[in-house]
Amino acid sequence: MMSNVAKVPAVLFIATALMVVPDLSYGCGNVAMAAEMQVPESETTLQEEQQDEQHDVAEDYRYTGPVDMNTGEPVENTENGINTGTAVVNLPDGGSYNRTDHSFVYTVSGQSLSLHSSIANNIITTEPVSLKADDGLDVVLYKNAKPQNDVDLSEVTLPGTYTVVAKGKETDHQILTFTIVTPVTGAIDRYKLPYGFVVTGVVYNDKAVQNPDPGTVDLTQEGTYHISYSCLATQVSYELQLEVDHTKPQFKLEGVKKGLARGPVSIINVAEGETVSVTSGDNEVKIGSDLVIRNVGRYKVTVTDKAGNTKSESFTIRMYLNYQGIIFFLLSFGIIAATVAYMVVSRKKLRIR
Repeated sequence: MMSNVAKVPAVLFIATALMVVPDLSYGCGNVAMAAEMQVPESETTLQEEQQDEQHDVAEDYRYTGPVDMNTGEPVENTENGINTGTAVVNLPDGGSYNRTDHSFVYTVSGQSLSLHSSIANNIITTEPVSLKADDGLDVVLYKNAKPQNDVDLSEVTLPGTYTVVAKGKETDHQILTFTIVTPVTGAIDRYKLPYGFVVTGVVYNDKAVQNPDPGTVDLTQEGTYHISYSCLATQVSYELQLEVDHTKPQFKLEGVKKGLARGPVSIINVAEGETVSVTSGDNEVKIGSDLVIRNVGRYKVTVTDKAGNTKSESFTIRMYLNYQGIIFFLLSFGIIAATVAYMVVSRKKLRIR
């Protein structure tokens, strides 16, 4: 009995083992079916195209800069969280900054052509400005709203407010605006920084002062200003040093009362460095170093100081007798008297005969 009972577990074990043996024929059948399945040709072509595109993108964006010797990863040169290693930086006003040649680039809307400038849009500067347009881009430079046809764009130096306009087939496009001032100026009473620039410091009459508006500097008070500001996108710093003078020239017209003169008019109290311009109608009148106007007529005198401030006054010189007039009158009277006397004497002689 004991031997028969002992055989039962062995039989059960063998039966159980046979039940869990995998169906190798079924598995092989699946392998064979998988081997016979083919990927559709369209899917294969799409995968190849995607691989080619990925390869092309990798070629286009291949990194050529410095790498970390330990990790092999690109090294980013950053300052205050700004990647200063990027060659071209996009600006919030739609332009870009090229770190290689330190130029600002503005692309014309609807075109692939650009204007390259040494300064950003809406900058005020005391330095010459360099401009260069791409070949095929027709631009016109305006100074104080007047077109400048004979200006070298590579070096714009004269003070004034400038605008660069790109000529289009249907419409014109304003690309850039900037202002050039002299180091001593009265032409501006505030400096509103370009979009994306902030004031980092203001020194007024050699003393640092608080500037309440990070985007604007008030220049209504006369004195010296040292303005420091920077571009947020590029972290490049700039400076502007000015002496602000809003006082107009203090010249006077001697010999003029209520706009009228009955004799020579002298221009007095002209300070050193100030220039004098005299016009009569649309014609420029040349005067001597004594600054005296003698001839009859209507005049306009304009005096400009070194800061660009101007003052003008108009007046009229009416007919008057001066030394030259008196001499001319006496000569004329003498000639007339002599002529009359000659005629009287001639008549008497004729009667006697």
